[in-house]
Amino acid sequence: MARNGPGPADRELIATLAEQDLRVSVAQLERWRGAGLLPRHERRWLGRGRGSVAVLAPATVRIAAVLARHARQGRDLRWAVLDWFAEAGRDPDMPEPPDHAVCQAVPWAAQASPAQRLLRQARDARTEHLQDAFYTAAGATVPSGALGVDPAAMRAILLGGDDLPPESAARDEGQGLVHLIAAPGMGFDEVGADALGMAFAATGLVPQMTAENWSSSIQDMEPAGILHGPLARAARTYAFADGRDATAEDLRAARTVYYGLAGVGGLLMWHALGVPDTPTQQALRATVEEMGIASWLMAMAAGSRPPSTFAGNVVTCLRPDLARVHDALIEQITSSPSLMDRSGGQEPHDPDQFMKDWIATLTALT
Repeated sequence: MARNGPGPADRELIATLAEQDLRVSVAQLERWRGAGLLPRHERRWLGRGRGSVAVLAPATVRIAAVLARHARQGRDLRWAVLDWFAEAGRDPDMPEPPDHAVCQAVPWAAQASPAQRLLRQARDARTEHLQDAFYTAAGATVPSGALGVDPAAMRAILLGGDDLPPESAARDEGQGLVHLIAAPGMGFDEVGADALGMAFAATGLVPQMTAENWSSSIQDMEPAGILHGPLARAARTYAFADGRDATAEDLRAARTVYYGLAGVGGLLMWHALGVPDTPTQQALRATVEEMGIASWLMAMAAGSRPPSTFAGNVVTCLRPDLARVHDALIEQITSSPSLMDRSGGQEPHDPDQFMKDWIATLTALT
């Protein structure tokens, strides 16, 4: 920082941010510049030997604003970079964080996610005492019904006054997810076929398969060594992936996949909350049901906070198979009539009226 205080461009930047109720100091600006996050002001030459002046660029204002919103004293700057990265994926006018900052922040934050902490704890649980400690920690971290609810069942409850599903179903799903976390770390043989059957059933990826069906299939795999060979290796690869080898371009593409999948999950949650139904929504739900990923997509929709969970989801979405699922779902949406078109493209539709009807439905239930 110059001894004679901030220059005109920094004074203008600080004043512009103050108009947005954002308070920053010159020391903060220099800290962000030192970390390679905030660009230095471009200089405009005045000509005829008059030297140059620093010029405040609009992009610099936007970057300083997002950092001011998310960077706090005592908070690691990588969290602010992650919040910035998340915001840039939603706002096309927001400049992207520098590549080096993204490649540092996303893997670092993903390692701090609750799921990764539990996976590491399961991997290190080599004694019965440590395994008991893992299951205690997992039971406190993974809530019952963590993968979401059946949107159609929830809609029926909301609109028709049907009974809530039994608590045992949500409890079983939560226990299944705990076993799903335990398996890559402890090993399939340590968890056992029955617990694995519950775990795979909890994912909902093959709706026709019950926990008993899964357990029987797993027992059939054991003599052939499938569980302890290729399946175990694949599970460990996916479970412990942290994105450290991903480029910034890879991570931005994965963010697009995550937001797209989470968006479809949000549409399912809308259906559960009584949004007016349309042919395009019905067709999309049918595709999702065929894939068996409805609950998982709703969990993705709920996974943008905390930031570590967002980072973990972005790393998960580096997988090519998820990119293909994303592309198929988005293609179906973009090639169909509007999600708000109740006529299926036969008549003009009114988005404002669509939302008013939904609000009226919710209001009538209160």
